[in-house]
Amino acid sequence: MEYIYHLASPAWFQAQKINSEYLPEQFSEDGFIHCCYPNQLLGVLSRYFQNTEHLMLLVIDRDKVSCDVVDENTHGGTELFPHIYGALPLAAVLRTYPLTRNEKGIFDLPE
Repeated sequence: MEYIYHLASPAWFQAQKINSEYLPEQFSEDGFIHCCYPNQLLGVLSRYFQNTEHLMLLVIDRDKVSCDVVDENTHGGTELFPHIYGALPLAAVLRTYPLTRNEKGIFDLPE
């Protein structure tokens, strides 16, 4: 089992739970769901979520995603990130964790 992570707006994710699958707000622009591997999570948080107060961390079983999951770097770098090219079935989401910033302004991550 290979885990990948996705960071979502808690309100948007909760609104999507009425369906059996999830699409992030920017899916129509990007055409895929941005994900990362465990070792990439802190870098993604610091690069893309500096001004975000609340996030939802989705732990995804890559093997349960029914559409293509492609490792690539769409920005021309060498580090590969998993991208889900379709809707994420909620059955593939193993756990969710609310993320908030601690007193130092850093997101507290689950163990």
